Amino acid sequence: MNTFVLNLPNWMKKLEETFNNFNLKFEGGESSAEALNRIEQCLKEIKVEDDSFVVVVTHGNLASLLLTSLDPNFGFEGWRNMPNPAIYKLSQGSSSKVHLATK
Repeated sequence: MNTFVLNLPNWMKKLEETFNNFNLKFEGGESSAEALNRIEQCLKEIKVEDDSFVVVVTHGNLASLLLTSLDPNFGFEGWRNMPNPAIYKLSQGSSSKVHLATK
């Protein structure tokens, strides 16, 4: 098994850069655009019937990218201020406004 260890003392600044440039890609990783495409493809495969609900669970970085794609104001600061755990409610056909469902 190959293990890749990345030593980034300034990882927070690097993470912020990935919110400002979705095509930025660091060695051994994927760009924000690639990660967002991955979650969007997953969501397209989910079939929601009438009034049913679907729960999608993911880590904070990927959730933040999705939320940023729906509301550009979310961004890096939204990620920094995201409670842990966080629950967001998204509706098909709703406005692009993102709301924290519970804290």
